[in-house]
Amino acid sequence: MPGAGRFRGGIGVVKAQRVLTDGFITHENERHHDPPWGIFGGHPGQVGKVEIYNIDRPDDITPMPAKFSGMRVRAGDVHVFYAPCGGGFGDPLERPAAQLLDDVLDGFCTVEHARTAYGVVIDPVAETVDLTATERVREQLRLQRQRQETPSPGIRQTTAAASPSGPLPAAHARPAIGDVVHRLRAAYGDAWSFEIVEHRVHGHVIEVVGQLRINGSTAREAAIADDRGCSRGELLERATDESLRKCALALLRRADDEQLGVGANGRRG
Repeated sequence: MPGAGRFRGGIGVVKAQRVLTDGFITHENERHHDPPWGIFGGHPGQVGKVEIYNIDRPDDITPMPAKFSGMRVRAGDVHVFYAPCGGGFGDPLERPAAQLLDDVLDGFCTVEHARTAYGVVIDPVAETVDLTATERVREQLRLQRQRQETPSPGIRQTTAAASPSGPLPAAHARPAIGDVVHRLRAAYGDAWSFEIVEHRVHGHVIEVVGQLRINGSTAREAAIADDRGCSRGELLERATDESLRKCALALLRRADDEQLGVGANGRRG
């Protein structure tokens, strides 16, 4: 299944080709070990794989690497390709329940995965969503996520020159990126945008400078991810999420201060 998210990842194709005569096969693919990453609270996707077996011996399967050239095959051999599934975009708990019902009925998602990853409770027999149970499960998942949230390994906080001033919450109090995106959508709907202004790669260190725009207000924050146990894609995901988190908290804090009439000197206006 693809990575869970407000917008789920793309669904990889599965293709089997049977050769009718002896011959050779060349194959090129990616992502057999490093799954496509999710972003902004989305879950990682699934890795791909390639297998070869003969139609007369279907249980004698040979796993193949992502790339191979001039592989000799015999008549009746079957080359099976499982494409990777994409990572999710945004908080899975914000995906409309009706879309999850469609995914389940189309065979793109299981009933159990809909509940555990998206918090959506589906009756496959009646082909309906239990909205009351869904609301309850989603709230439980949000609370569970808040309790489990810990600082991401390999994240160092730094502030770009154009960043708003003001201390960030303590590391142990940082909300999950999915909760931050949920707060943004609750406050502004889709009337906000985030972009990566620039990013730099220094070996196993990735720095991302992101910019968040909301109703004419702008926050720009930088974050650095450095962990030799992660791929560059995972580091980019972590640094981007951290940059968005910092931008969102800065603008949300600024909006709260303006609503309360607190000036730059910390006093009420």
